[in-house]
Amino acid sequence: MDKIILLYGNDDLMFDRGALLLQDALCKRFPSYKVKRAHQPDEVLNYSDDFLIIVDVAKGISEPVYFTDPDMLTLRKTVTAHDMDLASFLKMLKAVGTLAEIPIVALPYDKDPFSFKENVFDLILSAEKERI
Repeated sequence: MDKIILLYGNDDLMFDRGALLLQDALCKRFPSYKVKRAHQPDEVLNYSDDFLIIVDVAKGISEPVYFTDPDMLTLRKTVTAHDMDLASFLKMLKAVGTLAEIPIVALPYDKDPFSFKENVFDLILSAEKERI
């Protein structure tokens, strides 16, 4: 079983790349983890046998938060499968009963992620301790 930190975001969108900007810092702080970038919401399925922590940005928060229930995520309007984001995908998996509990660390989408770097590290350590 590998330990994975899976980063979601989009380098092309300033408000959506907070988790991606922390990749190098996460690699240095957590050398026992493989820190990877996700390109599609369904990539969480590739790590069903691993210890997985998701890091992504979220609207409506002022500091990083940790949770495991995808119902804490707000959905954006989904018209087609091309519109499906991570929140939609995780909620769908939960609805059909195939979602194991996945730790999620959410960063404020409109703030500098480096100002919360230590908070993110602490939340990842909390998720790790909770799963041991």
